[in-house]
Amino acid sequence: MRVFVSKTVNWAIRLMDKQNETLRLKGIETSEGILNQGNKSARWIAFDTLRELNNEKVIKRKKNKQKNGYQ
Repeated sequence: MRVFVSKTVNWAIRLMDKQNETLRLKGIETSEGILNQGNKSARWIAFDTLRELNNEKVIKRKKNKQKNGYQ
């Protein structure tokens, strides 16, 4: 997979996290599906995305923004 395609897929899934908790969970599910494909590019996308989606600091920051009225 080309580098730009890998990065684009990664960014798209990570941006889902920024919308709401339901989409974050869908992003995790999607990343786990990509991880099961088994090729090197797919593993990179999945591991990087899962690291971001499961990061406690990111989750806490998103919840604080939602609590304060930001999307």
